[in-house]
Amino acid sequence: MIKYLIHYAPAKMIPGLVNFLGLLVYARVFTQEEYGRYSYVLAVLGLIQSVLFPWIRMSCTRFYQQYKKENRAIEFENFTFFIFLVVSTILSVAWVPFIILYNGEGQIERLFILGLFVVISQALFEQLMALLRAKLLSKAFAYNMVLKAILRISTALLLVFLFKVNEEALFIALIVAHSVPIIIYTKKYFTFRWEYFKFSKSFAKKVFNYGFPLTFTFLLVYIINSSDRILIQHFLNESAVGLYSIPYEFTTFTLTNIFMVGSMAFFPVIVKELEHDGILKSRERISQYSILLLSITLPSAIFMIMTARFMAGLLLGENYSSENVVFIIQLMSIATLLQGFKAYFFDYAFQLGQNTYKQIIPVIFSAIVNVIANLILIPVYGVVGAVIATLFSYSIGIILSIIIGYKIFPLAFPIKQVVKVLTSNFILLLIMTLIPFNNINWLNLILIFIISVTSYLILLLIFNVKGYRNTLHKILRKKVY
Repeated sequence: MIKYLIHYAPAKMIPGLVNFLGLLVYARVFTQEEYGRYSYVLAVLGLIQSVLFPWIRMSCTRFYQQYKKENRAIEFENFTFFIFLVVSTILSVAWVPFIILYNGEGQIERLFILGLFVVISQALFEQLMALLRAKLLSKAFAYNMVLKAILRISTALLLVFLFKVNEEALFIALIVAHSVPIIIYTKKYFTFRWEYFKFSKSFAKKVFNYGFPLTFTFLLVYIINSSDRILIQHFLNESAVGLYSIPYEFTTFTLTNIFMVGSMAFFPVIVKELEHDGILKSRERISQYSILLLSITLPSAIFMIMTARFMAGLLLGENYSSENVVFIIQLMSIATLLQGFKAYFFDYAFQLGQNTYKQIIPVIFSAIVNVIANLILIPVYGVVGAVIATLFSYSIGIILSIIIGYKIFPLAFPIKQVVKVLTSNFILLLIMTLIPFNNINWLNLILIFIISVTSYLILLLIFNVKGYRNTLHKILRKKVY
């Protein structure tokens, strides 16, 4: 398990750092109108992609090990490529009349033309990365994720500074960043067989029954995550979309990457143990995963909330240092924490229990609440209203996911350890409240970080969370003797 964490951590941390730096650069290079157009078109593209492709990717993660056990892994992988090709062809044919009939702003139309290639390349990239995870090829996964991040920012900056390309550079960079890892995967990890590159009724039935509810789920999740940008564009303007998107993406990107490190390392192993070793073994792993996730993500969210003014003033720049931006970071930290636990822990009950149809229920209610709240709050409170709507809808979603998921596949969540982690974080919050560094500068931010991390590690040892103190004691004894 440690091996996968070691590989998956840099797979998210290094690209996360690169993309994080990219976001800070974009906040200074592009105007709010340019980044607003980019975010608006990307939201529409994501809506389309969430309908057409995620069910294939999720099925790769869930069923590859099962078919490997049956010696049908190559056949299954070729089938997934065939299905991807069919869906991509249908999308490409439908895209032509969409572009012809589109009568909006010329710059946005050009972004939509590039958008077809963004959607297809991103969908295939994510499908191949899911297969690498399913194959437990964590090193290859890490390499491709890092490569993608470096290609994306370097291509974008090259186009902006050398060729004076505007926000179109961000779309071209995405296409390049996805295409290179796709070529590497197909040459190194994919075994093509003509006899298997076709429709299979047995595979299709399994994949459809598992994936179709997830397609609906992903669509609704994307409505929750991105309808706010579309509605802000409708009620306000492109500049407001840019003002909202940068702190929103900064916060969600930072915290979600932490969730994804744990998920990418643990979920394939949990599935493998469930398929090969039985339910008891998998429950032990789920318990281990739950405490690790809580003990890392909760203090991260607290740090984001308490240092929001520093984040806005130092990292996002002068254009994003307003009170609205600080409030967006603080509320989105709470919202992302809730959504992270829903998506990367509690929703696993539906996937492990192979009852993804019921996973739709929490998302339906969240999506309805989100859209209605946005329609009411954005005209009144502007971009802050969109954040409040998001927080409210995420709260509804996680509550329903816990209640419904427990009846399908109860997830191990050791209460005693949870209380220890919550107590440690409450004390951490008190300590951060008392830290007397109010002036916004880099030295104070670094000092707050050092004090917070040191205090939290000491608290984990004092409360002996998940036996950390005992483990450290054993390690020190070995070194002494």
